[in-house]
This record gives sequence, structure tokens and C-alpha cells, in this order.
Amino acid sequence: MAGMGRRKPRRSLEAMRAATRKEESYSVESRTVPAYEMLGDLLLELNQPEQAVAAYTAALKKAPARFNSLVGAARASRAMGDLEKQRSYYEVLVEMLHSRIWSTGIRGS
Repeated sequence: MAGMGRRKPRRSLEAMRAATRKEESYSVESRTVPAYEMLGDLLLELNQPEQAVAAYTAALKKAPARFNSLVGAARASRAMGDLEKQRSYYEVLVEMLHSRIWSTGIRGS
């Protein structure tokens, strides 16, 4: 979908927005990449960072600890020039990773 986004942006956005509506109509969490995360990726690729942040935020409402949605939201925030928002997303990632490392016992020597 990434390459198609540049060649046919309107068609790509329509398809991704339809996917988000379909995913929302189900009450189960996606077992693959959430449609809102894919929409955020596409919007970021199409240089629409404000809308990308909104899409990533929607993905994070359903899966708050989703690594790729957090990274995407941080990247989109940076593209908007909102470095404070970027920092807040990365802080969540660092905290999340730190707690996982300590809870699993995986630590460097």
C-alpha cells in the first residue's frame, strides 16, 4: 500500500478509511496491524502529519501500548514541528520498554 499511496493518494486514503470503519464495526481487536495505524502510516507518507497523529491516536485508544503506533505518532508530531508532543510519545515508549525489560528479567550485564 505504501507505494500506491504516492501514485494514487485519493484512492489509497479512501481504501484505508473504509478499512478503519470496517474495523470499528467489529468489537474485537485486530490481530494484525490496526487499520488506524496503517492509515497513520499512509497519511505520514503523504505528508499529512496532523491527520496522521489523529489516526495514530485512534489506534492507541484501542491498543495503548502498541509500539508502532507510538513511534508513528512521535514521527508525525515531529513532522508537524511539535517537539513536545514528540517527546511525550517517546517517553511513553521508553517507560514501556523499561518496565518490560525489568519485568521479564532481560537486562544487560
